[in-house]
Amino acid sequence: MHISARTALVAAFLSVGLLFSCSKGGETALDEARNEWVFGTLCRFSLPKGSDSGLYREMGDRLRAIEQVMSANWDDSQLEAVNRAAGKGPVWVGQELFAMVESALSIAYETGGCFDPTIGPLVKLWGIGTDDARVPSVEEREAAAALSGIDGVLMDAKAGTIALARAGMRLDLGAIAKGYAADELSRLLEARGVPFAVIDLGGNVFCHGRKPDGTPWRVGVQDPLSARGGYLGIVEIESGAVVTSGTYERFFEEDGVRYHHLLDSATGAPARNGLASVTIVSSSAQLADALATALFVAGPEEGYGLIVSQPLAEAVFVMEDGTVRMSPGLKGRFTLRPGDWRLVD
Repeated sequence: MHISARTALVAAFLSVGLLFSCSKGGETALDEARNEWVFGTLCRFSLPKGSDSGLYREMGDRLRAIEQVMSANWDDSQLEAVNRAAGKGPVWVGQELFAMVESALSIAYETGGCFDPTIGPLVKLWGIGTDDARVPSVEEREAAAALSGIDGVLMDAKAGTIALARAGMRLDLGAIAKGYAADELSRLLEARGVPFAVIDLGGNVFCHGRKPDGTPWRVGVQDPLSARGGYLGIVEIESGAVVTSGTYERFFEEDGVRYHHLLDSATGAPARNGLASVTIVSSSAQLADALATALFVAGPEEGYGLIVSQPLAEAVFVMEDGTVRMSPGLKGRFTLRPGDWRLVD
């Protein structure tokens, strides 16, 4: 059975949207959310009541401008120009893309390759989230995985160019671009003097500014095993991002096996380590986006080691066996919903 990307992503959004209805004191001061379909996902913005509709349009335009630069699915994006030139030579790119790739490589290095912006050949091979999703052969996976490796990304800051050393290499920023976009929207709102807002980019939630009543924002962590799209707990934050990567987001099923989109370049296949989801809480949505994928691929033990050494983020690890573990900085800020889930140290 194949499930379309749009159906899965809309379902993921709806589950998160339910959580905001559980909060108090902030949502009543917000406009009804406005919708945009960008980055292949449903994006929603909620600004203070009475906000100029032109600001909503400006936010949508900024998202589309970022997508035009960083999409691995648009033939005319700057990123695709780099991918087409793989093995041929350097390509000049704008400052925005250069800085993003530089940041992605840094996070890849810090996570030992668990976050991998060169995973593009595997993403294309599996096609998860598209109508062409399939289980490739072991030989195909090995060949695609062999093209991964940040050592093959050659950056020239003086010339403003990026080169991919080997033919067939592909950069894919899908695990970091939405986070960057959320941070950019928050910076835009700050420049426009908007005191608070909620930005939801397909389940990547960013709470801009503090709620007008001074209480924390309360953002739900989706129950990854719930067919109804319920939530398993609530994170309280003053402002910042809550980003989840899980097996429920984009996947297809074949012969009773679920194949999700969180690919491990070391194996050439979806990561399987007992995790159902990882949620990251950080003041930086870009960092949260990348770490959510990295820690899922790393697995519960290595991932926990990575997050406790990371001063700018916290994490909630949700296991397929019904256990939940959080990093120390979330104590008192994450509340598990009563039910089947069990919090462990």
